[in-house]
Amino acid sequence: MVVIMQTQRLSRQAQRETGRAKLMKAALGVFSRKGFEDTSVEDICLAAGYSKGGFYFHFRGKDDLLLRLIEEAGERTALPSRGSTPALMMELWSQVARKEEIRRLLSERYASRRRELEAAAATVVLLLALEAGLQIQEEFAPAPLDVLPAQSLVGDLLAALAPDMAIAADGRRRRGTRG
Repeated sequence: MVVIMQTQRLSRQAQRETGRAKLMKAALGVFSRKGFEDTSVEDICLAAGYSKGGFYFHFRGKDDLLLRLIEEAGERTALPSRGSTPALMMELWSQVARKEEIRRLLSERYASRRRELEAAAATVVLLLALEAGLQIQEEFAPAPLDVLPAQSLVGDLLAALAPDMAIAADGRRRRGTRG
């Protein structure tokens, strides 16, 4: 019995995304080893297994690729650092210092990150107030209240948002936090 297996072809969009990701990953590796300035488009293509035409289908040049790397890092909420070498990070910063468009993009990325962190800080303040309110209700309520589940939930939320501020329902600092 002969079994014929059909392979599912990737859509054009999926092919573009896969190719772009492969080139970006290869570029990060080559930039880490050789530096941005000493890396050629040919070096990136060789590392990714693509032709120069394939590279230019996805990017206008190395600067464009670097901008896309920064944009993608912004979508992940952090600049590439995990698994990146210190040399790569220095390369990124040297390009930020030299190129206005890259500096502008990075500045926008940090402004966006600051706004996200400010929103998280406001949430922490509200959760701390809720936690204090639950403790007061438990202490002064005319009838016994079972606020422990709510206190536990607030504590879990605080632990997730601000581990250094998390207090267990019994009023002691949670294990794994500083203090």
